[in-house]
Amino acid sequence: MKSLISAFLLLLSFHLSGQLEVKWSNLIGGSSFESSSGIFQTDDDKILLLGWSNSKDLMLSENLGLSDIILIQTNELGDIDWIKNYGGSRRDVAADIIKSDEGGYLIIGGTESNDNQIALNRGSSDVWVVKISDVGELVWELTLGDTLWDDAKDVVQDQDGNYVILSRTQKVSTLDDFLITKIDQQGNVIWNNVYGGSENDLPSIILETENGYFIMGSSRSADMSVSDNNGELDYWILKIDLNGNQLWNKNYGSEGSEILNSAIKTSDGNLIIIGRVLQLDPSLDNGKFLMTKLNTDGDLVWEKVFGGSEIDNPTQVGELLNGNFIVVGYSSSSDGDLTLNNGNNDFWILQISKDGNIINTKSFGGSDSDRLTQMTLHEDRILVAGHSYSNDLEIASNQGFSDIWYGEIGTSTFTYDHHSVAKLNLFPNPVHHTLSVNLPNNEKLLSVKLFNLDGRVVITEESSLIDVSNLSSGVYIVHVESDQAKYYQKAVARGGR
Repeated sequence: MKSLISAFLLLLSFHLSGQLEVKWSNLIGGSSFESSSGIFQTDDDKILLLGWSNSKDLMLSENLGLSDIILIQTNELGDIDWIKNYGGSRRDVAADIIKSDEGGYLIIGGTESNDNQIALNRGSSDVWVVKISDVGELVWELTLGDTLWDDAKDVVQDQDGNYVILSRTQKVSTLDDFLITKIDQQGNVIWNNVYGGSENDLPSIILETENGYFIMGSSRSADMSVSDNNGELDYWILKIDLNGNQLWNKNYGSEGSEILNSAIKTSDGNLIIIGRVLQLDPSLDNGKFLMTKLNTDGDLVWEKVFGGSEIDNPTQVGELLNGNFIVVGYSSSSDGDLTLNNGNNDFWILQISKDGNIINTKSFGGSDSDRLTQMTLHEDRILVAGHSYSNDLEIASNQGFSDIWYGEIGTSTFTYDHHSVAKLNLFPNPVHHTLSVNLPNNEKLLSVKLFNLDGRVVITEESSLIDVSNLSSGVYIVHVESDQAKYYQKAVARGGR
């Protein structure tokens, strides 16, 4: 009897890692160009898409100039609720959107306009900061910059409630520097600092850390703010304090180029950086995906390279609840870590273990260029966005030159501990209508979540009696949290509908 029980529990102790799949997708566009700049899930399960458009006939919107910043709200499955346009009569582009602690959202980008919603422009392009309400109404706007070219790249709201904006600025034509601006919640500038050397310095990402910020990008310089350079472009990371004083900087690279695209702080307290690495001789290499793990002192933990023989470019990285990573980007390869290419560039999604090994990878698209550029994770729900020039194969209904493509990606990443399973009692199982959750030792129930095998939450409850009558027949994972422990168990729904 003991061996039979052990065998039963062993069956419940396993790791499930499903294939990556597109759960749903949609296209938004007019007769000209649209491109995405951000995707965000709201607290009420709406989806916000940030981008820019120069179409005069984009659905549900009115174009203000040569190109507008656009904000699109959809429901949970991507159906459009409304579209808002922001800008002036010239070219305005979006870079990022974040939720504000005080309510509403903050949009950053660049503007060449000085009319309509833009009160002032100092040069060819200025950083444009736009505070909006929860329903997309403009609250205030601010332009930042010098007499040449300035545009925003990334923004965080820090623990004090202030916004810290990373931008590109030109003090000399064709040579870029990092510009960091801290503003308060009303748009007043607290401080403004420039970092870089005498060569090109390309900003990408800002992350808040304890008592300061990590500023990341790529650099050709080896002087002034930049301590060294190994070749062409190197990854360049500097740490600054809350007042913008530089604490340290480090560069990472080879004799070729390393172009930093995205970075996150991980749950284990380290940094994950993704970008593209190119050899010095471009005829030898079109560029591969470089993934790097650093500790918070900037020391290398590990480094991995992925891709094929053509162009492989990762654009965004996120961490799943189990510590693995999701990376999105695009590729024109059909060999190496890829097996299929439909056209110029295909959308590319990778699931990577916490140790930097590929778990799953998926490329898809049409016969033209398709690029994933944004991603957001919400309790392991994976929402992605990009743009597509295709109108065939796996991409349908393109309205113009390039449309905004967005959708949801499904994957399964659960680990079950048979010791926890043994203590949890679900009854009846299989279940038609109501599932009863019984905890051991008089533990207090805090929450119950049911996941489908794609890793998506389908029911959230704080009761021990769960109505599953609306679920389709199939296997679900029940995650129960008490005041003393967390439990996982399989449940089989028999389709009570």
